[in-house]
This record gives sequence, C-alpha cells and structure tokens, in this order.
Amino acid sequence: MSQLARLAAFSLLAASLTTPALVRAQRCEIPRVMLTVDRSSSMLGLTADGVTSKWDAAETAIGEVSAAYEARIDFGLQVFPYPDRCQPGEVVLDFGAHAPSDVVDALGGPPPGGGNYTPMSQTLDAVR
Repeated sequence: MSQLARLAAFSLLAASLTTPALVRAQRCEIPRVMLTVDRSSSMLGLTADGVTSKWDAAETAIGEVSAAYEARIDFGLQVFPYPDRCQPGEVVLDFGAHAPSDVVDALGGPPPGGGNYTPMSQTLDAVR
C-alpha cells in the first residue's frame, strides 16, 4: 500500500471515529436539577437588608443560577404550596433546556399576602 493510500485510509478511519453520533454517545448525561421553591406567604417577609423580600431574592437567585448554568444543567421547577394553602407542591416546569426567563416566569406571581401555609414535608414527598 502506498504512503498516500495509507494516509487516505487513516483519514477515513479517523473521520469515522469522530462522527457526531459517537461524540454525543461519549458525552456525559446532562445533570438535572429540580428547584423546589417556597411560595408561601412568609416569602413576602424581608431579608436581612430590610428592603428586599425573600420572594424577590429567590426570584433573582433563580434567574442568576439558571442563566449561569443554562447550557450545562436541565432545570425543573416545583413550587409549594400549589395552588394554595396546605396543598403540596407541584412541578410547574419539567426538566429541560429552558431559557432562564422561562424558569423565572414559571415561578408565577408573588405569593398571597396571608393564609398561605408551608407544607414542606408533603412537598418533598411529592417531588420524590
């Protein structure tokens, strides 16, 4: 076999070993993170700065984290109570490659001003 023929055969072999399907198969699976967020009335209370509500702080943090890891993590979102009072949380955004704005929008509006309780234990059972 000539040098040129060997080089051509090697090039074809190398190209076949780096096909997109093979590269995808060798990639690790993208991690999935379910954000479980308290949407009870207590989230309207203020943080230590005395100005920002816990809800606003959570909304900002979720936006920043989902933007920072948008291409590397598939996020899902569960809020509790859902839809209100003592009911356990519900997944409002299933795992996927979501834009950060989609994750924040799925939070919905701020919690109600009162009478919205925190069924955390039931929520953790539900997300499992």
